[in-house]
Amino acid sequence: MPGGRTRRCNHLSNITFLDTANDALISYAKRTRGNTVIAVVSLDPYQAQEGWRSLPAHLGLPPSFTVHDLLTDERYQWRIGPNYVRLEPGVRQAHLVRVEL
Repeated sequence: MPGGRTRRCNHLSNITFLDTANDALISYAKRTRGNTVIAVVSLDPYQAQEGWRSLPAHLGLPPSFTVHDLLTDERYQWRIGPNYVRLEPGVRQAHLVRVEL
């Protein structure tokens, strides 16, 4: 596979599944050499889903930080603890964000 990005995604030992307050949302964080990527995905292809996704302190992130959504190029302020997300089919089915420190 050309480039290092694809190879980095092949390892599963550095994935932490995150709590969500909605069973129709799945979320995880992946840490690789100082980079953290967080995914939040709606499992419902028909209805909007919203809820709180919780980031645990043991991820080693600062209390508040900026994330860059790699799917939409938007930036958000997130924090350790609960963060609100809303995902809607046809608008946004997932967040795939990189933590900017």
